[in-house]
Amino acid sequence: MEVNVSKIAGELKIKTPDLITRSIGRAFYEKVRKLLRLAGSGETAIFDLERIVVMDSSFIDEFLVASVADTMRLEPDCFIKLRNISPISEINIDLVFRSYSNYKNKRIAVITDGICQNNSFYIGQLTSEESDIVEYLRINRSVSTEEISNFTGTGLSDIDQIMNGLFALRIVKREAPGLFFAV
Repeated sequence: MEVNVSKIAGELKIKTPDLITRSIGRAFYEKVRKLLRLAGSGETAIFDLERIVVMDSSFIDEFLVASVADTMRLEPDCFIKLRNISPISEINIDLVFRSYSNYKNKRIAVITDGICQNNSFYIGQLTSEESDIVEYLRINRSVSTEEISNFTGTGLSDIDQIMNGLFALRIVKREAPGLFFAV
């Protein structure tokens, strides 16, 4: 499923390239929430941010944080991937995610289709081991917990816990116990 953010802005009669304010973020969230409910189990919703230059922290909080948080708690499993992120929006998303994590004491992250300023294909706070696993999975597309254990040198029970944690963040897909796929 592709979510063209510029197109939604047009439907909501909001001028781009800048998306700012909480009220606009809430309007986007309400529109996208209906689309995410239509997603099938394991489906990835690609949020295409082409032609969006700036998303401010209020907009990100009301739209992106709320959408990502929904995917972490709703059934069926749905995933979000960001495409065409401007550098300033990437910085703002990272700052909002860090603030959310600190305030709520709950991590939040999202996969991206391009490399970010943190030299990774995600925005959010992951441990260095989690980051290595996400990169390994991005390259190999699918992986078992045994493969990751061999790659990292970490025991299977610890890897199982890490992978299930990444799945809970909706950073990786889980097809079966011990088998994971890239978003």
